[in-house]
Amino acid sequence: MRGQGFTTLPKHGRKPRVAAGRQGMLSKIEALLASAGRPWGYLDDMVARMLGEKRPVEWLDDAQVRQLMQMLIMDAKRHGRLCCNRRSSRITPRCRRCYQSLCSRLPA
Repeated sequence: MRGQGFTTLPKHGRKPRVAAGRQGMLSKIEALLASAGRPWGYLDDMVARMLGEKRPVEWLDDAQVRQLMQMLIMDAKRHGRLCCNRRSSRITPRCRRCYQSLCSRLPA
């Protein structure tokens, strides 16, 4: 069939359906995945790595979903998508401390 021009669509996954108490965390995870440009399938691989077994996100408990969210936040901070200032009530791309440390590493 491929010889006749048939192509498969990439599977980007779908947003998992979780309990109402986890909707807020899942919305945060969705925003973090979107800012990193990663598909929902990335979460499945993270769960497999974290637990050592393949398991859908729908089956995780609150603590495991929170741990996933924290891992994505750490990744975003590591790659400069989030500010490192924890006292800030809003998330900014760079705080003054991040900007100063970035400027000190630039060649003159």
